[in-house]
Amino acid sequence: MSKESSDIKNSAELTTGKIRENTLKYFVGIAFAIAIIFPLVTIYYVLPLFEQVTIETVENETVQKAKHLAAMLDFKNGELHDKAFTPDLKNKINHLQSEYNLMNIKIFSLSGKVIYSSYPDEIGEFKDKLFLNEIITNGKAYTKHVEKNTPSRDGMIVKLDVIETYVPILDGDNAI
Repeated sequence: MSKESSDIKNSAELTTGKIRENTLKYFVGIAFAIAIIFPLVTIYYVLPLFEQVTIETVENETVQKAKHLAAMLDFKNGELHDKAFTPDLKNKINHLQSEYNLMNIKIFSLSGKVIYSSYPDEIGEFKDKLFLNEIITNGKAYTKHVEKNTPSRDGMIVKLDVIETYVPILDGDNAI
């Protein structure tokens, strides 16, 4: 083997080694970029979208649960009264509250009076009538995501993120 062919062979080995080294650096660089970009995309894009979809799903479910509860109510003369809440109905509401894992259920009269609540000491209180009238006039459910350690619409500080839901009870187009 001549010196010239030996130099060409060594040169080819050096070139192949440099290509391998550059390829390795390229793949390590890509792996490093992915290791940095993936968590950032997850934190700033995927998780907020997931949270938004979760909140929307829970809002829709709570509206359906409230409508289910409203269908159980027996109202006469076009208005709900506190006397409509028989022990049997209260047991059904308590069962639904437990089954659906609801923090509180309140039912208001048209005047804003609490005629049923999971917390009996709230029965008879009057709530923000303007807010309730707005919901009734709109005829649509109102839902709001209340974050942990912030006040709900009633001023109660919640210990967990909750979805606060108000659903007007309608008989046709008339509020009950």
